[in-house]
Amino acid sequence: MALLLCSCLFIGCSSTEKRLQREQLTITYRSQFSFEQEFKKFRLQHPIKISKEQVINHLLTLRYKETTLFGKKQYVFSPNDVLEIAPLITKALNRMKAS
Repeated sequence: MALLLCSCLFIGCSSTEKRLQREQLTITYRSQFSFEQEFKKFRLQHPIKISKEQVINHLLTLRYKETTLFGKKQYVFSPNDVLEIAPLITKALNRMKAS
């Protein structure tokens, strides 16, 4: 019985996915080790040249789905928010140094 309990605890602790739920928001964390093959192929290219219009387009397409029974997809940012933060993100990405 003790062996079964210990093995269940060990298996439960080795999970690479963790969830945090508060009200209507769920955040899921997955360890990078579970995506090791994908990370080996992934390379960041800095500095990146991206226009303000491209940043606006990307920010306006970001959506999330409510975790309710009939959860609808909602936009992450309002159009006004996007117009306010897009110049800042564009400037930051264009100034980023290669590392």
